[in-house]
Amino acid sequence: MGHEKNGKHVTLTTSADRLLGQEWLEVDVVRAHLQRLDEGFSGAAVYDPGTDLVVGIVTDAVLSGHDEGYAGRMLPLDTLRGHWEELDDFLPIDWLP
Repeated sequence: MGHEKNGKHVTLTTSADRLLGQEWLEVDVVRAHLQRLDEGFSGAAVYDPGTDLVVGIVTDAVLSGHDEGYAGRMLPLDTLRGHWEELDDFLPIDWLP
């Protein structure tokens, strides 16, 4: 959806208390942001500017209805590591608990 050439970013919010299904975190797009989640964001890194670290990946978004593009889910890095142990071989994990 136009992300391939220059890429796009979207500003998300979430918190540890927004756990879904014991694996995902619910995310919301900051509504003042001009870009929303749409097709093509799945698999995108979720970056925390406060720590300068990637903290997970976007897995899906609400693509219809009232919350279209403003709500979705992400898999946190610790969940990904639990399903794919070899991931640690690709990460600078000295900062991970």
